[in-house]
Amino acid sequence: SCASTGAHNDATVGSGGANVWIIVPNTNFLNGEQCSVTIFKDFVHDVDLDDSAPNTDTLPANYTFTFLTSTGTAPPYPPDVHLTMGNPSGATADTLVPNNYLMMKPEFALSYNHGHGTPNRVLRWVLWVAAILLLIVYPLREFIRWLTSHFVVTNQRIIHRQGWISKTSMEVPLQRINDVRFHQGILERMVGAGDLIIESAGTRGQEVFSDIRHPEDMQRTIYERAQARESPVGGPSAPPPAPAPAASSSTSEELARLADLRDRGVLTEEEFQAQKARVLGEPTS
Repeated sequence: SCASTGAHNDATVGSGGANVWIIVPNTNFLNGEQCSVTIFKDFVHDVDLDDSAPNTDTLPANYTFTFLTSTGTAPPYPPDVHLTMGNPSGATADTLVPNNYLMMKPEFALSYNHGHGTPNRVLRWVLWVAAILLLIVYPLREFIRWLTSHFVVTNQRIIHRQGWISKTSMEVPLQRINDVRFHQGILERMVGAGDLIIESAGTRGQEVFSDIRHPEDMQRTIYERAQARESPVGGPSAPPPAPAPAASSSTSEELARLADLRDRGVLTEEEFQAQKARVLGEPTS
C-alpha cells in the first residue's frame, strides 16, 4: 500500500528466471510517494520435499519493506563526473589536508585552501587579473597622458594642453606669475622630466604641472620671458641693430617647431607671429 494511491493488491506477476519474480502493480504510483510491500509467509513455499519439521515449508514470518517512488526528475550526475578531465591541483577529500581539500558536490567540484579561505582556482585568477591591470593598463594610461601633454611658453602667457580623447587646457598670463619652482626625483632626473610649480595671482594660487620635459630649462625660460616683458620702454635710444644674418639651421628648426604647434592648435595665429618675429629678430608691435 502507498500513502497517496492506497492499496495495490491487483498486480501482474511474471518469472524472471530461477528464484526471480517480477511483480508489476496494475494501478500506477504517484511521483514521490512512500509505499510499503508485505510478503505473507503462508504464500511462499520452498521446492524441496522435506517439510517434516515446523516452518520448513514456508517463511518463518511475514517480510515487509518500504520504498519511495521517484520524483519524476532525472537524477543528477555522480560528483566524480566533474573530474573527467583530471585533478590538476592533486586535491584529495581528506580533512587532514585542509590547504588542498577536494570538495565534490552533484553540481560542482573544487579544491579548497583553508589558509586563503577561498578556492585555489578562483584566487589564482583574481591575482592574475589584478597583476595584468596593474602592470599594463595603468602604465599605458600614464604614457598616453604624458605623450599628449604640451607645455608652451610664449611672450605673453604659459599654455598647457593635455589629453587625447578628452582634453584639458590651461593658460597663465606671464604678468600674473609670482614664483616658479621645479621638483625632480632621482628617476625623473634620469628621464629628463619633473614637476613645475607656478604661483600666480588669482583664485587658483598655485598650479602644479606634472611630468614636464626639462623643468629647469622651462623655469629659466619663463623668467626670461617675464623679465623681457617687464623691461622699461622709452629709455635712451639704442644703436641700430646689425643686419640680421641668414637664417641658420637652428632658426629654421625653431620656425618649423612653432608652425607645428600652430597647426596642432597649441598656439594661436597671433602667438605664432609674435614668436616668429622674436626668432627672426624683427620688431613686434
